Amino acid sequence: MKRISQQEFDALPIKDGIRICPGRTDYSAICIFNERCRFGESCRFGERCRFGEGCCFGERCRFGAGCSFGKGCRIDGTQLVLLDTCVYSASGFGSQDRITYGFATADSVWVRCGCWAGLLPAFRKRVKATKKGVLRKEYLLIADLFQVRWDRLREFCNV
Repeated sequence: MKRISQQEFDALPIKDGIRICPGRTDYSAICIFNERCRFGESCRFGERCRFGEGCCFGERCRFGAGCSFGKGCRIDGTQLVLLDTCVYSASGFGSQDRITYGFATADSVWVRCGCWAGLLPAFRKRVKATKKGVLRKEYLLIADLFQVRWDRLREFCNV
């Protein structure tokens, strides 16, 4: 995976007002992304990145802690109404020891876990239907943690 510098990022092509950003690229050296960037699949971002309005992210992108997203961003093709401090992550759990992400929306937490993505209630239902034993416990604990964090955020933001 190629790590891209700010200079290389600034040189990426812009088509119809949208910066076209290649997939399978490490963007962790860049912290602030303007509006309407379109990223391909499997991109990697560092901590505390800020994304402008209308950014789109392909499947399997990885985000560092504390990232924030502007209005109208799409993740894995799904447009979400994200709250300001919106990315939660739990790493080293599950069947592949990967990162499970939670994105706080106005109505719930949108979860991405491996190739699966959806709202928190659907995540719980899927875990109960497909996992057993310790893996089930791990995934449900992650769901509980994301729920508690979302509840706290809603209380703080009066959402």
